[in-house]
Amino acid sequence: MVKLNYVVIHDFFKHQFVFFDMNAYQCKKLITYSKMNQEIYTLNSELDDINNELRYYEQRVADRKAAIKAAKEQTETQNFELDRRINLPTLYDKKGR
Repeated sequence: MVKLNYVVIHDFFKHQFVFFDMNAYQCKKLITYSKMNQEIYTLNSELDDINNELRYYEQRVADRKAAIKAAKEQTETQNFELDRRINLPTLYDKKGR
């Protein structure tokens, strides 16, 4: 009579359970690979979070640059000046200062 080893492993890429019939060495190797896959999946998830946050801050920078550019253009076309003390698109009437 042959003893069979059955292992249930969660596949973190396909999100399904896989059943294997193999010897003890193969089971240990598969479990090791499964743990590595789980770690890779976790790291990929963390990387996605970091990339999303990076895109958010890049968009904020782009929005701020666009606001400053629009304010500078407005100063050229109107009788206003940009507040250089805080470098914000806050406009003041040149005649009132």
